[in-house]
Amino acid sequence: MAQPSASISLAGALALAFLACGGDDEQFTDGGPIDGPTEEDATVDAPIDATALGTATLTVRGMGNPVPGLTVVWNDPTGAVQTQEVTDNAGVASETIMIGSSVTLFVTMPGGGITGYITISFLAIEPGDNLVWDFDEPTSATATTATITLPGAQATATSYTVSAGCTEVQTATPTQPVTLVIPMRCLGSNQSFDIVAVANDTNGAPVGYDHANTTVTGAATAVTLDAWQTTYQPLTYSLTNPPADATGVGVENHFRIDGVHFDGPRAGGGFAGGSATIASGYWNGSVVNRLQYAIFIGRTAGNPAAAAGASILLGGKPDAPATVAHDLSTLLPIITAATLGETAGRLQVDWTPAGSFATTDGALMLTNWTETGENHQAFVMAPPDVSSPLTMPVIPDALMAYRPGTTPTFLIPTIIFAEADYLAGYDVFRREGWRIFGDNATNSLPPAGGLLRGTLGGQLPGGGGN
Repeated sequence: MAQPSASISLAGALALAFLACGGDDEQFTDGGPIDGPTEEDATVDAPIDATALGTATLTVRGMGNPVPGLTVVWNDPTGAVQTQEVTDNAGVASETIMIGSSVTLFVTMPGGGITGYITISFLAIEPGDNLVWDFDEPTSATATTATITLPGAQATATSYTVSAGCTEVQTATPTQPVTLVIPMRCLGSNQSFDIVAVANDTNGAPVGYDHANTTVTGAATAVTLDAWQTTYQPLTYSLTNPPADATGVGVENHFRIDGVHFDGPRAGGGFAGGSATIASGYWNGSVVNRLQYAIFIGRTAGNPAAAAGASILLGGKPDAPATVAHDLSTLLPIITAATLGETAGRLQVDWTPAGSFATTDGALMLTNWTETGENHQAFVMAPPDVSSPLTMPVIPDALMAYRPGTTPTFLIPTIIFAEADYLAGYDVFRREGWRIFGDNATNSLPPAGGLLRGTLGGQLPGGGGN
């Protein structure tokens, strides 16, 4: 079988944008790098029975540790300010609220002459909610330091990626060994670790790969890869009944080896005759235990030139099937336009849906605007019945730096509605929603498999259109 082809650009847009929201070394004054919740917290809480009045909590953590002293504002169901407080030594803020209230976390990130003002809002919350926001995943103890010897140069390759799943390194000199510090979380159930090396051409397409499973031998472990492979165990995506405005499809493969996540080869193509068949592949040798994937279908509906719409499928299988099939007639409606503005100092998000999102689990909105010396981002989690235009809750005068000022330049927002067969409505979505589109979107998928349908309208994340 020929090597899998590189996917279209849509396939990486979401992951890159959400990664761009934070980083391990960023400095912050009111919070931390925005990487979203981590896979370690992926247990889904059961839906609660909301009462008219009761306590809700927001817990903020950074690298697994409580983050105290962050500003939190609770708003009542009308959007008016109820209370302003800071997280305590346990990273917790709590308040007695009514059904339909909201809570917002405020973060300031100075640096490089530009001050970043970031808000993270949970709308339509209920008494009994225990919400959690994680800035970065916890650090993991070191299992071993691995020295990996590659099979040498591979024809037409210009770069090489060596991955242990949760950590990787790149090199342009395959004749020299590379070193990876292997965290404990890279170990599989048998306390060994897997190494996958991929040889890439100038376009980033794979032209060879090799795999080895190695038992930890102590503080230092040697790994020798034997030979580059160029054929793949077949994997085919069959997509039928695409929407009329579908422009192409990109596929991201995500493989689990003994429970540890690895990025697989990407693939992509177009639609012809009412269907698309995308040839991809697994690494040979029955290496992959579980398939997870992200499918992005480009749509022409959307803000002309500056933005484009996309349909999203996140899927997971409990094994490694040879064929994955989807009927695209069940995609969620597209969003044909989206704009950002303000009214009386309150941020306002406006979008035009091509259908109803009432049956979805909820919405995520990423908004951005700039002013002189300032960059503003507002991350919003909203219920499925949210209507356009959405006027955000009031920000108190003490935090007016987070409001739109006198000369804002509003960018096109990103709006995502999602519906998953492993989420039980907004009661669960508002606890798990940011994880769905975190560093690795497929981390939200349960081991038994599942399917999420999403629609993305407005600006592709990271696009910067206005």
